[in-house]
Amino acid sequence: MASVGSAGAVAGRGLRGVFAGLLAIHQHQVHVEPRIEVGPGILQVQVFHAVFLHALCRVHQEIPQRLESGGRGEQGYFVQRYLRRRTGSGAVCLEGVDRYHCAIFPGQVLGCRPPLKQTTATADMPAVAPRMALDNASNGDELVKHQQLLEKLAARHLVQALDEDLARLAWKAMVAQQQGHQGSLNDAVLPSLLARWNCVLLADESQVAPLYRHKAWLALATLLHKYGLAEPSITARAVEAIEELNRAVALGDKFHQRSQEFSAGLQAPPVALARKPALPDSITFYRAGDVLAIHLEGRFYAAYVHRLGSINESPIIEFYAQVFDQVPTLEQLQQTPARGELYNDGIRRKSLYGVSGIKFQPDPAGQVTLIAACVAHPPDSSHLAPSVGLYAVSDILRIQDTIRRMFEVPVPATAQA
Repeated sequence: MASVGSAGAVAGRGLRGVFAGLLAIHQHQVHVEPRIEVGPGILQVQVFHAVFLHALCRVHQEIPQRLESGGRGEQGYFVQRYLRRRTGSGAVCLEGVDRYHCAIFPGQVLGCRPPLKQTTATADMPAVAPRMALDNASNGDELVKHQQLLEKLAARHLVQALDEDLARLAWKAMVAQQQGHQGSLNDAVLPSLLARWNCVLLADESQVAPLYRHKAWLALATLLHKYGLAEPSITARAVEAIEELNRAVALGDKFHQRSQEFSAGLQAPPVALARKPALPDSITFYRAGDVLAIHLEGRFYAAYVHRLGSINESPIIEFYAQVFDQVPTLEQLQQTPARGELYNDGIRRKSLYGVSGIKFQPDPAGQVTLIAACVAHPPDSSHLAPSVGLYAVSDILRIQDTIRRMFEVPVPATAQA
């Protein structure tokens, strides 16, 4: 059926493409007697149909393009092989790599020669810019390769948590702008974001490892740039973080080699978002009966998880009345009643909140800490008036304003670092 010669000069991927092509021929019921000959530098298959070439292209992520036949009745093709690259927004970018020259002669031999050693642009193979524009950028300015930088941080959960927080804030701010709200996205996003992430960004070495803090600064600046935002003080801290990470040899040679490129990209003007980002899911790893502490501006507020809003989503919490200077113990909370929120009629009522964004355990932002699990008894709320509804819908960023209002904490003049 098929005879294979010396395969030493052909990569395994090419052989997989050959057999995938033969399978495609079989599936298309093309009656041929294929013969595979693998020699040094050329791959030959005798076929009667071009389906083999297209199947090979699918395996290799290549795009066949037809050439002029030259008047001899043959079907000529060249195949441009592309590298599929996924951008930070999920879009796929095709980046040219190399090409094969192929020709199909009915009843004759299909020859696919090795990639050309070509680095300059030609009429049929335009040069590909080394830069990959990310997200919705459409201009020709030099842009940071956000996703590539974030992947090199080797801090997947840190990046994911920060990205989800930014998506919530950017979505809310852009909706407000569409409704006629005046104000910049920076003012709408940064105060709430930094109030949460300052737990890591401004922590000392006894609380957070220095390398993790440097990664947090760099991830913050990169994601702000991705969402079309920039804050000079944050960008400056990110550039310093790149230097510190290189000094500690924390992220390897590839990060070091591209450090100047990443630094320059972060300092370039960001491109504003053209549309609202997608809202993240509300998955949580907390469970009913958990007791947790939320760190906000130097104080700790304890809360009890009554249940989940849905399967593995949005814990519904109730706050304890006492405020602490450090993460409290379960013993300190056993005699502490529920807080409740003061309504406009002057009555303090039992108040529960379904909070999306309380997701990871431990929290990459360092704001939410699990105190205890499987606690049977919630805080006593018998002194409070009945709740107006089942619970209020909130998220990890909006709950910060709720805490300030409930515990009568003044809003800081600025939450920026």
